[in-house]
Amino acid sequence: MRIQRFLGVLVWLGIGLSLVLPAVGTDLEGVRIVAWTGYVGEREWGNLRATLEGAGATVLETTTLDPSEFLELLEADDVLLLPEQAVAGWGIGELDRVGAELAVALRGHLSRGGRIVALTYAAGGEDILRMAGLTTAEDDRDVTGEALLVVAAAESLVEGVAQEFIAPPMTTDFTSVDGDAEIIVATVDGAPVVFRLQREGGEITVLGFDFYADVQTASETLAINACRAAPWALRPSLENDAPSGAVVVDGDQGFDSVPGITGAGTAEDPYVISGEFNANGESFGLYIRCTTRHFAIQDAVFRGARDAGLWLENVQNGWVVSSVFEDNAVGALIEGGGGDVAFTLNTFRGNGTHAVDSSSRAAWDDGRVGNWWQGYTGSDENGNGIGSVARDVESSGDPDGTKADRFPLVEPLAGMHPPEGAVLL
Repeated sequence: MRIQRFLGVLVWLGIGLSLVLPAVGTDLEGVRIVAWTGYVGEREWGNLRATLEGAGATVLETTTLDPSEFLELLEADDVLLLPEQAVAGWGIGELDRVGAELAVALRGHLSRGGRIVALTYAAGGEDILRMAGLTTAEDDRDVTGEALLVVAAAESLVEGVAQEFIAPPMTTDFTSVDGDAEIIVATVDGAPVVFRLQREGGEITVLGFDFYADVQTASETLAINACRAAPWALRPSLENDAPSGAVVVDGDQGFDSVPGITGAGTAEDPYVISGEFNANGESFGLYIRCTTRHFAIQDAVFRGARDAGLWLENVQNGWVVSSVFEDNAVGALIEGGGGDVAFTLNTFRGNGTHAVDSSSRAAWDDGRVGNWWQGYTGSDENGNGIGSVARDVESSGDPDGTKADRFPLVEPLAGMHPPEGAVLL
């Protein structure tokens, strides 16, 4: 069991500062930090906020669990901060819920080249990130007062930090760290205390500090460096670097750029997108990413894309129906952490690969009716127009390999109305 906080402070006060640490001097002028503070402790958060504001940052707080509201609050170059959530208790049940509800927003922010800085001691940012599927790390033991070593000295993250320093009060190390994690600071026996991840096109920095103490230590410098503007190479913005194509919807506000769109984006009145999206050899016909509004792609045609006719990344609340995907490298490409996206009554023909799905919750039928896939060889044993064998969908990101259209059509029905009783999204 983890030692009590006041014992950690006594250990800190008793060891003496044999190593002199540099003063914090890193500039955060012009940096905007958005912190999720639903369960922060007054002391820990007060110290951390004072450190960041003292370095010149603008710090905003939010407790929202609405992914759409969260993404609207965040700008691409903002730092998303997940401090120690001290009052969540020693268990992580509440933070599991937070991570699950904010998963789309967290991934959406990263996919825009954004940064997430997470701090933790017992109940903090890494718990939220783990439930969102962005790390496997778990905090392990209290290493307060132990010697910590910078193991990635060339990194800008450790600029101004001594090669060896003493762990401040309420420092933790981590176990089960991701295999692709870059370890920045570790204990003398090699246990990670600070590490970095590349996820969804953005960067995550995890620090095993909670800022219970208000003395100036290397943890302050590390936190400030992690929040500095572009301290490492980020994924360029969509406008500057993303593959070009016909129409881009970047975030919920991007639906306004779709020609001929109707609806209000609600569950009762979703956006409706129709028409022809001819990529003419460009990367995509329609690219939608980081959205939470409700939308339906209906009676559309996607053709001629060198990557994907329809490309959905980190979206949710979508329905693709009665549309045609033809002559694309990939007909439909679905990726990221979105959810509740369903395909039904569509026609896939002449594509190099009809569909690729590495998302978490896309569905290729509505529970009764699926799509028509050129090359499908299953038979219709009962004459209801639906094949008797499921049609697998290529799914590099599905751990149990169960992505499939369970009710593939034996004849193309794009443009037809759904049959009576179809359970549409």
